[in-house]
Amino acid sequence: MWLFSNSSRTHRSSRAGQLVADLAAAQNQVPEIVNWSTGCNELNIDLAYDMAVVGDFADKDALLRYFKHPAVQALLQRIEELCASRVSVDYSAP
Repeated sequence: MWLFSNSSRTHRSSRAGQLVADLAAAQNQVPEIVNWSTGCNELNIDLAYDMAVVGDFADKDALLRYFKHPAVQALLQRIEELCASRVSVDYSAP
C-alpha cells in the first residue's frame, strides 16, 4: 500500500491512476507475476492509503526474481519518489 506525499486528494488521484496503468503494464513485462491486482482508495478518510497492489507468485524464488526485474526496479524508483509511506506484506498462501 502506498500513501502519496504532500499533495491534495485531487493530485493523489491522478498520480494513482497513472501508477495503476504502469503497474498493469508490468504484468505483461514480468514473467514471474502469476496474478496482479491494483486499485485506488475509494473512500476519502484520513487513515486510508492512496493505492494498493496484490500480486501472486509461484513461490518465494519467483518473488525474489520479480524484485530484480528492470521494469520493477523502475517502478519502485518512481514509487519511492511519489510516496511518503509504503507498507508491504509478503506471505505464503495455502
